[in-house]
Amino acid sequence: MSLNWNFTGCPSWKATEEKNEDGKVRYAMHLPDGSRIPWSVTDALIWATMMVDIGWDIPKNIDEFVFRVAYYQKALGAMMSTDAKERPITSAEVRAHAGMSTNVATTTRKKFYAKVARIVEQRVAEELDADGDAAAKIAMTKWSRGR
Repeated sequence: MSLNWNFTGCPSWKATEEKNEDGKVRYAMHLPDGSRIPWSVTDALIWATMMVDIGWDIPKNIDEFVFRVAYYQKALGAMMSTDAKERPITSAEVRAHAGMSTNVATTTRKKFYAKVARIVEQRVAEELDADGDAAAKIAMTKWSRGR
């Protein structure tokens, strides 16, 4: 299934002074102060809807989306990077996208937490494997099954 998105309900989606190769006006998201948000942030947030399981009924879910993006980045690292450095997406940048919609299914916060926990467990298991610490990996596996 393809990932589809729509910006028509997003008041921050405004024309810029630039034109593309076809002479058409370019559009971009903007912060409340009028500064333009780079396309890389918008693109990352489109894909982030799949990572945090919110398809967006915005503005209804904007607070939850801000929370999930922040939680995900705290647990697993920034959702994007620039110049080989992690570059977290700010809550102001997320809020500027209120009104955007995607075709991602929205899940409960409990399911989102479980998804992040599985990813963290997998990463820990990989690190324990790399360190050759089989006993700790077995303990982790027992803990995971007991939850």
